[in-house]
Amino acid sequence: MKKTLAYRILQVVSLLPILAWPLVFYVSAFLFDDPNGNASLLFFAINAYPLYLIANLILSKKLYENERSISVLLLIWPILVVVLVVLFLS
Repeated sequence: MKKTLAYRILQVVSLLPILAWPLVFYVSAFLFDDPNGNASLLFFAINAYPLYLIANLILSKKLYENERSISVLLLIWPILVVVLVVLFLS
């Protein structure tokens, strides 16, 4: 089954948060400033978020044929997270 144009646009938009990764990587380096804390696990969890988004996209592509609604929901949640963070910070 051919994917619609709206689905393709949703795929691209759901991967847009990856563009912020260099800034997130730079800021997460400051987790190690605390001499009492062990920030290595948190550092890797924060900096692995592009992998979560790419895995999410791959899973969405595989589910598109059988479960179209779940596939679309998988693409929408990263967009909702970005919107909520922007609203929270403003």
